[in-house]
Amino acid sequence: MPTHDFFEASLHVPFEARTALNARLNRLLVEMHAKLSGQRTPVNVYLTGSLARAEPSICTHASGRRRLRSDVDFVLAAPTLPEARGQASAIRCWSSERFPDLNISVVCVTTSGLTRLRGCFGRDLVRGLRIPVYQAIELSQPPCALQTNVDDLLQNAIHH
Repeated sequence: MPTHDFFEASLHVPFEARTALNARLNRLLVEMHAKLSGQRTPVNVYLTGSLARAEPSICTHASGRRRLRSDVDFVLAAPTLPEARGQASAIRCWSSERFPDLNISVVCVTTSGLTRLRGCFGRDLVRGLRIPVYQAIELSQPPCALQTNVDDLLQNAIHH
């Protein structure tokens, strides 16, 4: 799995924080991939959100220690929603034990539903396809680049 710079589009993240957090995030992806590969899990997992856009935010504690403020967002696609939900639950449990300092979210969809995602969420997913964490299912029709409109941007602003 290649190493990624998740802060490529973040202009104000200090080099030391960027380096440490990139190492932590890349380790998360490598370990998650290894875990899913070892189980031969029939799912696809994609990184989305601000990390896929390479613009996550950080915060600095009073101690001076910096940590990731952004969520680590994943889309997990499986043939059926019950399969997706079961795997998502396992990933949340594993990641909260292994990476308790990261706020990890997993959204479940069916593999056939990937192409129906729209708005800012769909655009983030298309970016996340460049960083597949794990792919066991070949997509007959991967999602394509999407245009966003004012309503999509308002939904995104309300979400944050």
